[in-house]
Amino acid sequence: MELIIIMVMALILVLWRTFQSPQPCPECGEYLARFRAPRSIRETMWGSVVCAHCGCEVNWRGKKMSFLSYAGKRKPPQ
Repeated sequence: MELIIIMVMALILVLWRTFQSPQPCPECGEYLARFRAPRSIRETMWGSVVCAHCGCEVNWRGKKMSFLSYAGKRKPPQ
């Protein structure tokens, strides 16, 4: 029974992600890729995506992730 629930939840998540409208990049306005291959473990875990046009890292909500770099180090305040 638990396996069926997990499979149904996974199917719902895949369908939701597939039919979700594309998000624009907060920096350049280009639409982010709907399907992508994660470049790092952090992208896999947190669902972030990098804009192919400007390189801006965007979280799964569509907000710019400006406080962390790829190495996980804090960027200096601007």
